[in-house]
Amino acid sequence: MHNRKILFLLVGLLLMSGAAYSETDVFMHAVGFALSGSDYAEVKAIDRANCVFAYQTDVFYLNNVQVDRISSQDWEIKPGMKWINVGLHGDDVEHTTFDRKEYELRLLMGEVDRVKRAWEYIYSHGCVGKKSPF
Repeated sequence: MHNRKILFLLVGLLLMSGAAYSETDVFMHAVGFALSGSDYAEVKAIDRANCVFAYQTDVFYLNNVQVDRISSQDWEIKPGMKWINVGLHGDDVEHTTFDRKEYELRLLMGEVDRVKRAWEYIYSHGCVGKKSPF
């Protein structure tokens, strides 16, 4: 009987840790997709608690983004192939050699709605963002 209790406890702990790990994976996948338009983007969490992420050579401060100003516009290149421009505005949104208050992502892909859902997921599952003053 004692072994059975230990077994149930171990299985429960594994399931709980798996659920938390899974939710983190979904969040990081959403961040990668939102910043790159790819399911295979390698995004690194610089400071996960403050929503600071690196993608390629850029570092994004997603809590500084004015969420109500995120814009997206798609351009059809040919049937089934689109550019999606995602506009990010706020204080120090992206850092490379200088700080940027505005940044435009250009994603080559055709899933406009999925990009929008990724940004919504990010700000409903961890990042706070800001509101524009008007």
